[in-house]
Amino acid sequence: MNYDREIYKVLVEAGEAGISLQKLSRHVHNACNTLFNPIPREDVHAYVVQFIQRNSSGNNASIERMQQRGVYRLNSRSNQTSELMLQFSNHEEIIDVGPKETEDLSLTLPFE
Repeated sequence: MNYDREIYKVLVEAGEAGISLQKLSRHVHNACNTLFNPIPREDVHAYVVQFIQRNSSGNNASIERMQQRGVYRLNSRSNQTSELMLQFSNHEEIIDVGPKETEDLSLTLPFE
């Protein structure tokens, strides 16, 4: 499972307002947890905390800490963040507009 991608995805969706660490780990857990491959919430939270610590230190870090304690957002001044924004903006969503009319291609049997 790629927790890193989910973390960045949630941070992109959070925008300039940022998101708390608890909510971030909850979103990542819900995105990656499945019925057949259950993941303990504590493990996901520990990974998210370590990921945030690794990527929020330094001047050109991709994640920045906000004034409020425990709230983080993407660093808009970082080169990595601008690349991430391009990557997520180029990703097109497939929209299902409903059932399409299809031509009946079934064969008819002759009556004898």
